[in-house]
Amino acid sequence: MKYLAYYFLFVVLSAASCHTEEVDETDSLGCQSDNALEQVAWLKEKVNDLTKQSAQFKCSDKEEGCFYIARGDVNGETIFEVGNCCPNMNSVPAFFKCDGTSFCEAGDIDCIRKTTPDGRKLLWSSRIK
Repeated sequence: MKYLAYYFLFVVLSAASCHTEEVDETDSLGCQSDNALEQVAWLKEKVNDLTKQSAQFKCSDKEEGCFYIARGDVNGETIFEVGNCCPNMNSVPAFFKCDGTSFCEAGDIDCIRKTTPDGRKLLWSSRIK
């Protein structure tokens, strides 16, 4: 009985010591992080640029400009959507891969129309302080 208790203790301790934290190898840039806007250099720069633009470009005489960055997945790939949220302004969002390269080539309207990120989450807006 004593040996059975030692064996059971050995199995439990062995199992507990084998726990490893899961690391997403595909997210080496930190794009899926809760703090992606600070961790990913090109996103941090994009927020700074859009903040400046929102002060310069107005939605109307009474409203400052409105821009946003959202994150979602398209076919398992993390995609960032950058767009204009001014009401009454017709614009097309831009989609970027995690490394900052374009997901849809400029002028590829079919790609833009078909790109609807799953699990889309607003990360930043110039209207939310």
